[in-house]
Amino acid sequence: MRPSEIPDLLRYRSVHRSVAKHLDMQFEDLRTMLRLPILDQGLSGGCNFAAAAAICNLISGISEVLYRPAGNPDSGPRFKSLLENYFPWEKGERRKDRAKLLYKYIRNPLAHELGLDRRTHTTRIIIRKGPLSDEKIKELESSVNRPEWLPSPLKRNGKRWNLSVPAFYWAAFNLLRNVARDPVHMERAQERLSRRRVY
Repeated sequence: MRPSEIPDLLRYRSVHRSVAKHLDMQFEDLRTMLRLPILDQGLSGGCNFAAAAAICNLISGISEVLYRPAGNPDSGPRFKSLLENYFPWEKGERRKDRAKLLYKYIRNPLAHELGLDRRTHTTRIIIRKGPLSDEKIKELESSVNRPEWLPSPLKRNGKRWNLSVPAFYWAAFNLLRNVARDPVHMERAQERLSRRRVY
């Protein structure tokens, strides 16, 4: 399923066109990364960090283009606010704390420090993924509820946190689905994007 096939997006012509031209191809890149490694074809890289960084970039892009909360905060607070309000958190998860964790220990180190966090050694996040079949990738995109075989996107394991890239991908797809259901943000995005020329 492509992001542009999310039914709620079809009601907003300029938003839908922008998603089709800019998000579909980026999610397609991630689909390719989710299939890796493919050892029998000599593709030994798993793209764990690259895929996690790409998902963070997509969430950042969604927070800039489709999501504009009241007061229009700066990019960091907007990224965290989008996660708090639209990420498919599980019952009992402390949204604000988890959003901050993703921003501080995943998004920023991957974007600025080669995946290293030089400021503290108290929080460690292990980025995990293995190769997925086309059928499982399609299930990630079509499932509103987390599939039973899929771990939580972010799970504590003693002093460490595990980030599951496939679960993070599923969550990002559902984050977009959740934003698309919000007429307030969609109407604002439609107005902004209708004034832009989308290439």
